[in-house]
Amino acid sequence: MTSSDEPKQPAIEVTRKELEQFPAPVLERYEIALEKLSGRLADETCQQWATEGLEIARMTVRSWEAAAEFFDASVAVQRQLPSGQFLKWAKTGTSLCEDSPSLAVAYFKSSPKAMLRLRPRYIDDWANVCRALYRGTWKSSALSCRLFEATPDLLETLSFEEFCHFGEFLEILSRRSYDQ
Repeated sequence: MTSSDEPKQPAIEVTRKELEQFPAPVLERYEIALEKLSGRLADETCQQWATEGLEIARMTVRSWEAAAEFFDASVAVQRQLPSGQFLKWAKTGTSLCEDSPSLAVAYFKSSPKAMLRLRPRYIDDWANVCRALYRGTWKSSALSCRLFEATPDLLETLSFEEFCHFGEFLEILSRRSYDQ
């Protein structure tokens, strides 16, 4: 073990131990992703990724589902993004999980296909367009999640600017809902 491995290894192990308290899929997906990412990412980046996933899992009673999806999507997303933008993608998902774990689940699930059509600089904007539909109700959550899920298909025919206008249109329509 080299001196550069010493800070990383205990932190990775701490994350692993902490994840044991959540349902089995969280740790299983973490282990699978860690195995693949540890060879591709710098040690520090890998640790930041693991810490971000643990933070997601700890947020609420149901946020473990978002953490499982985060770990599941990470390998495919990392292939398409440089390290800095990969970590920014992770932090965006953490921010969404603060609003609602279901938003983060939809974001992480749709990310691998969305990243094929989305420029990395638009990740935050994409999340914000979809998040704008969320008002704390189950209907607004379902609408926001549906827009995340539809993003890869929508971006096949719409430019990102058109996608943003579509999101704004949906947001205006949703204001008229009795259950915003």
